[in-house]
Amino acid sequence: MVKQQCLFGTLLFIKVPGRHFLVPESWRKGVKMAEPNRQSGENEERIIEIEIERLRPFKEHPFQVKDDKEMFLLQESIEKYGILNPLIVRPVPDGYYEIISGHRRKHAAEKLGYRKVPVIIRVLSEDERIEKKKWSKKSQVDHKTPRKRAIEIISEDCGDSPKQVQRYISLTKLMPEML
Repeated sequence: MVKQQCLFGTLLFIKVPGRHFLVPESWRKGVKMAEPNRQSGENEERIIEIEIERLRPFKEHPFQVKDDKEMFLLQESIEKYGILNPLIVRPVPDGYYEIISGHRRKHAAEKLGYRKVPVIIRVLSEDERIEKKKWSKKSQVDHKTPRKRAIEIISEDCGDSPKQVQRYISLTKLMPEML
């Protein structure tokens, strides 16, 4: 592990065979780099690498993971710098982990051929899990473009679906001869 100073404080450069990660030094304090002990019921957070096959999506994940321009940019970033922010997961009884945050990072890593991804394991009750997802959803709603927000408002006013409103908008782009 190598320490590197930056504008935001000290970063740790962690090398894992085939990959590297830059993480804030504060993440490392009190965090073990090992598999959690499920029998002892430890409530300690850990940063580890887990095989992608052992990760399951959050059941009520409110957003679709799309292969759009943002996903392409995320893939480029991961390819160049690695996964800078570990996924947040919680252990589930069948030996797998449920993704609380990081569905897009997991998808991008899969597309790039990663077999393992860095995760922070949090032991959460069902209520805590749902509460965290609600906050995550609220923060993501703010990232809508003005166009998407306008389409939603128009669709509510007209009683049409957002997809239908988009179709109407695309009709305005036809040549006058076609109208």
